[in-house]
Formats: sequence, C-alpha cells, structure tokens
Amino acid sequence: MRSILLKDLPPNARYCVLLEPLWALTGTVVLYYATLYMKSVGLSNLSIGVILSANLYAAFLFQIIAGAVTDRLGRRTTSLVFDLIGWALPMALWAIATNFWIFLIAALFNACASIVNTSFNLLATEDTPEEGQPRVFAAIKLIAMGAGLLTPIAGALMGQYGVVSTLRVIYGVGAVMMFVLFVWRHRLVHETVAGKAAMKRRGSTGMARSVATNLRLFWQLSRQRRMWPLVGLYIATSLAVTINVFQVVYLADNLGIGADTISWIPALTAAVALVCFLLLLPRLRGRSVVNTARTALALSAAGWLLFLLVPRHGVFLLMLSSTLIAAGVFLTESYRDTIIVGTLDDRNRAAMFSALQSVTAMMAIPSGYVAALLYDTQPRLLFVVIFLLYTVGAIFAWMLRPASAPCDDVDPITPEATWSEA
Repeated sequence: MRSILLKDLPPNARYCVLLEPLWALTGTVVLYYATLYMKSVGLSNLSIGVILSANLYAAFLFQIIAGAVTDRLGRRTTSLVFDLIGWALPMALWAIATNFWIFLIAALFNACASIVNTSFNLLATEDTPEEGQPRVFAAIKLIAMGAGLLTPIAGALMGQYGVVSTLRVIYGVGAVMMFVLFVWRHRLVHETVAGKAAMKRRGSTGMARSVATNLRLFWQLSRQRRMWPLVGLYIATSLAVTINVFQVVYLADNLGIGADTISWIPALTAAVALVCFLLLLPRLRGRSVVNTARTALALSAAGWLLFLLVPRHGVFLLMLSSTLIAAGVFLTESYRDTIIVGTLDDRNRAAMFSALQSVTAMMAIPSGYVAALLYDTQPRLLFVVIFLLYTVGAIFAWMLRPASAPCDDVDPITPEATWSEA
C-alpha cells in the first residue's frame, strides 16, 4: 500500500499524504459527532445553529484573505500557523467546553482553518506533475474517508462510557495528534517553487493591497467566458456536499433503515474509495482529466437518482446507490481539484483558488437553513436538489475544454496599480 500511495510523488506530496492520518483519525470522528456532542453538553438547537452559522460567516471572511496570506507567508508557513490556530487550539477548547461561549470561541478559531484550504492544497500538489495530482487529492480524501470506519467504534464507546466523556477524550487526543502533525509536517516539507515566487512578489506588499490585488485578479479572470464552466462546476459540486445534512435522518425516519445498517454506510464508502484508488486511478493515468471528471459527475448524478428510488426498507437499493455515490463523489472531487490547480497559472494560483473558495463559502452560508427548509417541505425534495446540482456540474464539465491549459492570459497587476484604483 505504501509503495502504491507514494510511488513517483515528490517530497511535499509524499509527506502530506503520509501524515494525514494524524488529522483524520480524530478529525473525521469529531466532525461526524460534533452536533451530538454540543447537544449532549446541554446546548439548545438554536444555540447550535448560531454556532454553526458563526463558523460559516467567519470562514467566509478568512477565505477572502486566504490567497493574500498564502502568497505573503508562503504555503508552508501558512499551513503551519493556521492549522495550529484552526485545529489544534479549538480541539483543545472543545475537549473542555461546558457552555455556549466556549463552543462559540472554538468555532471562530476553527474558521481560520479555511485559509488552509488554499495553502495546504497548493503545498501538497503545486510541485507535483499534473498527471500525479489526482493521486495526491485522491489519497488525502481516501484517508479521511477511511477514518470514517472509526465512527461506529466511537459510537460503541459512547454507548458504554457516555457521549460527553468519550468525545472529550477524543477531542483531547486529537489536539495532541494534530499539534504533532502540523509541527512535524512543517519540518519535513519545503516551500513550493510557485510559493517562493509569490513570496518575493508580495513580500513588500501590505495585506490590504494583496487582498485588493487578489480580488482584481479574480474579477479579471471571471470575465473570461472559458472560466465560467470551471467556476460553476466547483460551486455546484461543493454545494451538493454542503446541503447534504439530513441523509441519516431521512434513512431512519422515512425509509425505516435501522441504525446498525446506517452505520455500515461510512464503511462501504471507505471501501469503495479504496477500490477506486487502487484499481481505477492507475488505469486512468494518462487519460484526459476533464473527460474523467465528466464520467465521475455522471456517476454521482446516477447514484443520487437511484437514491431517490430507494423504497422503504430497501437496503439493497440503498447500498447500490451508496456505492455509485461514493465512487462518483470520490473521483469527482479528486479530478475537479486537479483541473482547478492545472488551469490556474503559477503566478495567480493562490489568489484565484482562494477567491473561488470564497465565492463558494459565501453561497454556502445559508445552506443549513435552505436544507432544513427543503427537508421540512418535503424530505425527498432535498435529495432532488442534490441530484440536480450534480447534473448541473456534469453539464458544466461538458463545457470545459478537454485539455486543461494554464489560464495565463490575465493581465499582470502590480500592487501599486491595484492600490491606486482600490
């Protein structure tokens, strides 16, 4: 397994993949049970909603400056600083949280991690040849999904020792593991070639100027019609994941699926992702990244369409649809991010990636409320919307050019020019 994961990968990608389990082992579990933990401590549904909304709003604000921070500090340092602030610190706070205010403070610190969405992706893949980037994204996603196998174990421990006591230990252990991960990774990786160039270019530029520069770059690039499908693809697929917050409730309440059966879905998802990584990705090397993304999106849409047809107690059809969804989403996100990194040129990549994620984060802010509204109106309606989002994403993918080329025809913008116009 190790040789398959690491074969031909440059040092940054190799170390990022190797150390990712130190985040996933506890991070995946606590994210899955976060709402239950807050509820068990004594927070009301309204308080939990306020905390989640505050986290989304703060994450959006941090995402706006992510590109400027990543270019100014470098991919390596940005990942260290904001992973420590956005994950290690809030994990420690969550471990001792007893009231609304501690949970809120932890959520606001955690929002800083949105900056790492830009810096870490670039740190892990920027020095990797394009044909190897899908393996990097896929390996990292596979590790996170594989850690989902631990959620039933955590559930069993909570049944024996209680929800709060069990999760406090997991949060505490996670804080230590993540601290070790971030410091260790920082010592092993090096700044990317594009990152060094960006640091020289932005090193003497103020933060306000850098943010203004990034917004100007995004505005220029978004005016290019050939970029619209890429933006639409990213937003549609990201929102499809964000609004899928009531699936477990739907399975239990509307389809009558037992808790034991539901607990096997994360395990099935992890198994499918592993099969895709070991068997499909090697066969797809050298093929068009865009064409593969098109197929993956069609598979995702087909899986959700089949999910809509699952009858009450229809376990077989549920598992079949879950298999298609797991394979489709795993491949979609792996190749979608590869297209984005490969399309944006070295000089503007951090700014553009950050701006794209900022737009997506802004649109995702009301997603929890919208999902609840759709589900309350008609439970199946929520999943119809998810199916439509993947269908729209597939349409956008068909509008992309088969061969991705760096979008380097954006006019160079000096910080001084941007400042004078801002």
